[in-house]
Amino acid sequence: MKGRSFLFVSFLLFVTALLWFLPQSPETRAQSGPSPRERLSFNNDWRFCKADPSDAAGTLAWDKIKVHVNGTGNFLKRTAAPSTPSKGAPGAGVSYTKPDFDDSTWRKLDLPHDWGIEGPFRQELPGETGKLPWIGVGWYRKHFRVDAADKDKRLFIDIDGAMSYATVWLNGQFVGGWPYGYSSFRLELTPAIRLGADNVIAVRVDNPPASSRWYPGSGIYRNVWLVKTAPVHVAQWGTYVTTPDVTAKAANVKIEVTVENQAPAEAEVTVGTDLYALEPGSSTTRRPVATVAAAQVRIRAGGRHTLASEATVPDPRLWSVAKPSLYLAVTTLQAGAKAVDRYETTFGIRTIRFDPAGGFILNGARVPLKGVCNHHDLGALGTAINVRALERQIALLREMGANAIRTSHNPPAPELLDLCDRMGMVVMDEAFDCWKAGKNPNDYHILFDDWHEKDLRALVRRDRNHPSVVLWSIGNEVPDQRTPQGPKIAAELAGIVHEEDATRPVTAGCDEIKAGYSGFQKMVDVFGYNYKPTEYRKFREANPSIPLIGSETSSCVSSRGEYFFPVSNDKKDGRADYQVSSYDLYAPPWAWPPDVEWKGLDENPSVAGEFVWTGFDYMGEPTPYGGDSASMLTFTDPAVRAKMESELKRAGKIAVPSRSSYFGILDLAGFKKDRFFIYQARWRPELPMVHILPHWNWPERLGQVTPVHVYSSGEEVELFLNGKSLGRKKREPLQYRFRWDEVKYEPGEVRAVAYKAGKKWAEGVVRTTGSAAKLMLQPDRSSITADGRDLSFIAVTVADKAGSQVPRTNNLVRFDLEGPGEIVAVDSGDATSHASFQAREVKAFNGLCMVIVRLRNGAAAPLVVTAHADGLESAKATISVTGP
Repeated sequence: MKGRSFLFVSFLLFVTALLWFLPQSPETRAQSGPSPRERLSFNNDWRFCKADPSDAAGTLAWDKIKVHVNGTGNFLKRTAAPSTPSKGAPGAGVSYTKPDFDDSTWRKLDLPHDWGIEGPFRQELPGETGKLPWIGVGWYRKHFRVDAADKDKRLFIDIDGAMSYATVWLNGQFVGGWPYGYSSFRLELTPAIRLGADNVIAVRVDNPPASSRWYPGSGIYRNVWLVKTAPVHVAQWGTYVTTPDVTAKAANVKIEVTVENQAPAEAEVTVGTDLYALEPGSSTTRRPVATVAAAQVRIRAGGRHTLASEATVPDPRLWSVAKPSLYLAVTTLQAGAKAVDRYETTFGIRTIRFDPAGGFILNGARVPLKGVCNHHDLGALGTAINVRALERQIALLREMGANAIRTSHNPPAPELLDLCDRMGMVVMDEAFDCWKAGKNPNDYHILFDDWHEKDLRALVRRDRNHPSVVLWSIGNEVPDQRTPQGPKIAAELAGIVHEEDATRPVTAGCDEIKAGYSGFQKMVDVFGYNYKPTEYRKFREANPSIPLIGSETSSCVSSRGEYFFPVSNDKKDGRADYQVSSYDLYAPPWAWPPDVEWKGLDENPSVAGEFVWTGFDYMGEPTPYGGDSASMLTFTDPAVRAKMESELKRAGKIAVPSRSSYFGILDLAGFKKDRFFIYQARWRPELPMVHILPHWNWPERLGQVTPVHVYSSGEEVELFLNGKSLGRKKREPLQYRFRWDEVKYEPGEVRAVAYKAGKKWAEGVVRTTGSAAKLMLQPDRSSITADGRDLSFIAVTVADKAGSQVPRTNNLVRFDLEGPGEIVAVDSGDATSHASFQAREVKAFNGLCMVIVRLRNGAAAPLVVTAHADGLESAKATISVTGP
């Protein structure tokens, strides 16, 4: 009996050991218990105030604390870097860092938050950065509790973006910081956590003057997360999924997992990954497709280990701009039968390459890049990230025919890439606006030496699993491209990117012609020219093996609904009253109307495509009205400001009112300018469409020449004025608009009929309207989620009795609300308006304005929005709650 018992026990031990080493199925791993990893939103219930307390007394200036902050993120350095000094940590004597400080009088708010967009606008502030008070110091404090059950866990705070020079304290103890306001970063809280008691985290941000060329926003403007893990866990951004071999029948998926051991002793875990197909439009419906063979690893205390493995996915659904299919990798760490971590990674299966002759190749087929550049602000919402606002922007760009976005000129919010993955947009992911040589006294060049490697590796590690990302941009119009050191810096940065991700090429946006021939161009994989359509052929002849893109193009400027006469073809004309004519013929000295760029692309089909400046108007950079000096950023000193104003006056310059750009294809409120339709005509040739400009309300121009332009995807267009044909025109080679430049105005109807292959293709009409009689409301969605974050964008139209938009109207529109909601912002797209975005009224701009509303968290009843204007019929819109 004893012998049989011994054999039975031995058999059980053998089976147990065998099961330990055998790969587990997804079902087995799923039954191994919940993962101890938690990623919790840390956005709610913060307190905020502006400016340092008196007891800070300059002790937190960057030059005094950088030796402590520079030790953050050293795991991202290729070579060993100095660690944070153990003594003299900043903030020890500052009251706002102390847990017992009474912050009850501070403002209560939820993140993300941008204090600058709250204004007020100030005329003496520079238009370059939006005439908003974004400069200065802000403090955020949050009280929270951590359960005693978390005593064996590691706790981290993940900040997706804080503008800028962020420094963080927990319970009075300095835990680290990150100066680049666009970078995402993690800080560990574990050593300073008080279990089962009140904890206080304090975050200081500091926006120096003269640190940005556009409106950068302010505060903790992106999402913040509290992350809890076991001591042994997948590291931050610790998975890297690639698809090195893809066919219609099978895809080889390779996954690298970096495991971190923060336990006091060596650890042994099994690493396994299961692959799932995500159903279109869903992040929760998962279909198992493959299992990556599990492997056992030993990791020393305080160490990291990267494990590479692979699997085959049969009949893969390829990610593309037309069908953005997604997969999910679920990585499980197990110690024995217990799951100690579970980490999810969304990815796509696709192939990409840039070919010198063929352009951008996605899944074996050429896809011309029809891209836009976008700054990161969301118009009237400021820089505070909002997923619905981003989703709306991408939907509008796709409607126009765009398939690509450049994140100019900085790392984007993670949510933008999530949306691009899901909605089918490719991305040029950009890191920097400058390197060693700066563009403003306090911009990134003062951080470059200490931080460029960490910032760049953090960007690539964070974003390299997104199938939407197809290019890494290491810089935009950097002054170093003109210096002997430029190619060397470019080579170093490209090398860092290639170490982190060997699957995507590196590019840079260059505005210097010589950069294409100096050797600089050989340091990148794909060369980007900004505003050089006439240089494409010469570059190709000199660099036959280097792919080329239009990394920044056109920079046409216009104001929605504004038209000035006579119509000049000189790109420097078309300006009046701080607006720019919407005939789409005007641009700054370095730039071009879209027609010139397209001629360059069509004559040089090897160019991979373009990224237009810009998709949307944005806060700041109100070119061509840049009369206020950048030096007026010193507005905080009244004496300096007065001197600057005096010098400007003597120089014949004035402080212009413009607070936002004119570059957008859509205006700041997201309304389509005429330019939207010339791009749609080119980028969606399969779409029957006709767009006529200008509007036809010109009583003062009776009998005067009023040119009519038509944008159409057709091959021929015939124009009619009050039923009389003004001629049928055929699109000639390298012609992108149809023009009737001698039309004399008479009220009535202008109709354009487009033809393709000799058959009627599309038709468009503009008519002289009646007088303004009523308001009309059109929500982009009449049912939204009651989570306090989802938004409805309600377009307000000033219309005549027949319901036609009345141009050249600027009625003051007031809003009333009934129900559990609030107005988030208002706007009209007028670049000269200094009215508050947070008001309950707004003046229409050429017949349109916008109100943005949301339901309160947990609301069960609908929200009713009523718009009023003197002398006009009011209008209502109901925003209901989306069901479960």
